[in-house]
Amino acid sequence: MRKYWIGEEPMACPRPRVTKAGRAYMPKKYTDWKKLAGIYLFEQWQGEVYSSAVSVRIIAVFNRLKRTPKKRPERVWKQSKPDADNIAKSVLDLMVDVGILEDDNIVARLVVEKHYAGLGEDAHIAIEVANVEE
Repeated sequence: MRKYWIGEEPMACPRPRVTKAGRAYMPKKYTDWKKLAGIYLFEQWQGEVYSSAVSVRIIAVFNRLKRTPKKRPERVWKQSKPDADNIAKSVLDLMVDVGILEDDNIVARLVVEKHYAGLGEDAHIAIEVANVEE
């Protein structure tokens, strides 16, 4: 099993925008996020490319809410937007772009967790990838 860590706040994959001329593009905020997050993954990548069935676990940790009391220092489940499937889409697309996954259709098992950060913890994304046979 390989573990990866992205030190950026998770971002959901948005819908493409369309110009008046009919050309589709992704919003700049998303493409900028992908570049930053891609640097984190590329620095940790050791050249292995998964090309057969894999299991992926994504733990998305969002910034702690200001109103959360300090007497509650642990992580809290996030039950609001963005949707877990859109977070998974952005992370899996990023893994394909970097070269970790040959294609995101090889993901046989996918677990996505959304949390608010614990006290003193920064927003990040933790990823675990393993061959299904392991």
